[in-house]
Amino acid sequence: MKFNKSYIIAIIGALTSVVCSAQLHTQAYFMQDHIFRHELNPAFASRHGYIGLPSISNLNISMLNSLSIKSFLYNRNGETVTFMNKGVSVDDFKSEFSRDFKSSINFRTDIINFAFNAWGGFNTFAIKTRVDAHLRLPKEMFYFLKEGVENKEYNFDGLKINANSYAEIALGHSHDIKEGKARIGAKVKVLLGAAYMDAEVSEARLALGENEWRIKTSGYVHSNIAQVASKLDKDAQEVEDYKAKLGGWGLAFDLGGTYNISEDWQVSLALLDLGFINWKDRYQSATNGKEFSTGDYKFSFEDDAPNSFSKETEKLQDDLKEMFKMKYEGNKGSAIDMLSMTLNAGGQYSLPNYKKFSAGALFTAHFNKADTWIEGRISANYAPCKWYTMAVTGQVGNHGASMGWMLDLHPRGFNFFLGMNRTPFHLTKEGIPMTSLGLTFGMSVGL
Repeated sequence: MKFNKSYIIAIIGALTSVVCSAQLHTQAYFMQDHIFRHELNPAFASRHGYIGLPSISNLNISMLNSLSIKSFLYNRNGETVTFMNKGVSVDDFKSEFSRDFKSSINFRTDIINFAFNAWGGFNTFAIKTRVDAHLRLPKEMFYFLKEGVENKEYNFDGLKINANSYAEIALGHSHDIKEGKARIGAKVKVLLGAAYMDAEVSEARLALGENEWRIKTSGYVHSNIAQVASKLDKDAQEVEDYKAKLGGWGLAFDLGGTYNISEDWQVSLALLDLGFINWKDRYQSATNGKEFSTGDYKFSFEDDAPNSFSKETEKLQDDLKEMFKMKYEGNKGSAIDMLSMTLNAGGQYSLPNYKKFSAGALFTAHFNKADTWIEGRISANYAPCKWYTMAVTGQVGNHGASMGWMLDLHPRGFNFFLGMNRTPFHLTKEGIPMTSLGLTFGMSVGL
């Protein structure tokens, strides 16, 4: 089957650039009038309350990757080609693809949200849906695709997929302490689980010798949906059709605080999504330490021999299929899945003689067993008037370096914001960003 080159480039672009928005619009962390800053640190508060417009008041869709499209696409003789092209040397490809490929996909939207000042502080309430997925692909998988069959050993250990979907009901409160010198905040979140999958190839070795090939695999797939796990075993008995239901429940907390060192300096710290979901069911498929060696096969060119070439070839094919086949083991009972926790630590300086301008530095760490990443960000923030704020940021981390910006209009009674967390400056001929792209958007009614 032949594939149009544009289709291949489009697929690679979809995997390596952000579709829309960056995670929780962190470029707004130091914008004091941005109404959703409490999503980044529950100690932050708005001067006024708000009522969000359903589904569009706080929409976040993101895809962060450890490698950009430049690791997969190359310019050769004026044309854009994939890494599989003969014009791309193995050494050039390995220099660009020097670490495992990691990707995080997140979708969050508020169905209902509002906030108000009462009870000595600032209070928030939200009902939202969330989908979080993380992927890790070992770099040697791509080396094998590029190099083809060579006399060497490849290690595919550590392939991981972790994904979950759930609804979140969050209630938050923050207030000043020590006469305005410091502020603390917290959120409690009730989680209603819909679906999850956790998969890992803990061991996968491919040794290609001159006289023998050896393969060893070990891994598992867990899910609260039987069809997901059983699909990997063609011999598994049919399971009941999935019916939408509550898959589990959980609890999580956001904790945060700020401290004003002086009138010009403020430091802040937050831990987000400290919690878990207890899934009622854990359907499992697994393969445990299966081994395969071509040295086990003795070929005979006599058609009537028990080990004739055709019979041994058929046996080898069947054994290879069995090698990568997972066995469906049924429901193993409940399972607890920890959420992906995020740490934000920031420092902000406001010019003493011009309070409209401030600068900030933010460190972010995101913890997940499939894709843990860190990022450092600097931000320049400008508020020329009470109803308009803007920010320009630069960041570097595991997912590369980029620039972001945010515009926030907030006259009394209305709020609109638009920003880009990762701004692309170079496009392929097909119009695909060579680096990550991020866009964030929202509208709400002020109180």
